[in-house]
Amino acid sequence: MMEMSMDGMIPVMAKMTDAMLDVTLRKGEDPATARSVAKFKKNLYDALVNEGFSKEQAFTIMQSTSIPSAAPMSK
Repeated sequence: MMEMSMDGMIPVMAKMTDAMLDVTLRKGEDPATARSVAKFKKNLYDALVNEGFSKEQAFTIMQSTSIPSAAPMSK
């Protein structure tokens, strides 16, 4: 019974995944998104330097910090 239920969910999950990917890609193509990401990264870098990190440390942390996302991200 559980297997039948899961089999029925797969098409719905596939459609949801496709829709989320489509929206993510369209947002990524928007120049406003790039400006927002740039502001986030610059603000993060500046805040790290202001908190006492060296410029090199701040740059490394900024590079390895993922941008905010509504979906979980993997590294």
